[in-house]
Amino acid sequence: MDLLIVGDKMKKGKIEEGVRRLEAEVGTELIYAVFETADFLYRLKMYDKLVRDILDFPHELFYKSKSYPHKL
Repeated sequence: MDLLIVGDKMKKGKIEEGVRRLEAEVGTELIYAVFETADFLYRLKMYDKLVRDILDFPHELFYKSKSYPHKL
């Protein structure tokens, strides 16, 4: 997984457009997943393998909303 996007009221077209721009910038296809906040928190609580694999290994956080109090 290259990119995990978590948020609410996201527009699929805008996400795809942004990912394509990133792909052009880095010169390779990105593997990404998109979750609504509630789904992500549920998966986090249930120790979902995909989420745990991403969070348990070195990663970079690009943006964290001030309204999101949880430590990742």
